Amino acid sequence: MDESFDLQIEAAKKVFKALEPLNEKSRTFVLRTVVEGLGVRSEAIAYQSGESSQKTEDRSAETSNRENANPQEFLRLKKPASGVEQITCLAYFLKKYRDVEQFKTKDLSALNIEAAGPRLSNVSVFARNAVSQRGYLNLIGGGRKQISDLGEQMVEALPDREKVSEVLKNYRTPRKRSGKKGKAK
Repeated sequence: MDESFDLQIEAAKKVFKALEPLNEKSRTFVLRTVVEGLGVRSEAIAYQSGESSQKTEDRSAETSNRENANPQEFLRLKKPASGVEQITCLAYFLKKYRDVEQFKTKDLSALNIEAAGPRLSNVSVFARNAVSQRGYLNLIGGGRKQISDLGEQMVEALPDREKVSEVLKNYRTPRKRSGKKGKAK
């Protein structure tokens, strides 16, 4: 060990203090982001914590796609054609590759910056439209959103526009007629 034990303890205290008010999913997101940002291999952490090597290998195989997931590459492969599709792709990435099921608009904006995605003029408007016009996202309260089943299916169909059209056609439910009241009998 190059660093002194006291420095390590101080660093750990700061991490504990910063993570304490967060829920488990948020803590996991922060820790993964830091570990990935520092280039630390998760297998090394699991090994040092005393987990068996078989358990570590199983987890490594299971999460290798997640750990190797790159939001920039993901957007490049999906080729979203609009801001609403781009927002939905980012929401999908958060859920599938970062284990973040509930998010705020600022989380999507931060991920778009990380992905070096095309600049979105107003992320809030695109997120609102993904909820109200397309149904790709759902509101869950407190400013939080989550990707809908339709949103997941649409992203999985990308970049094939024919598949996207088919998903949308098969998913849409008939709208209620408004403005005309039936006659009383």
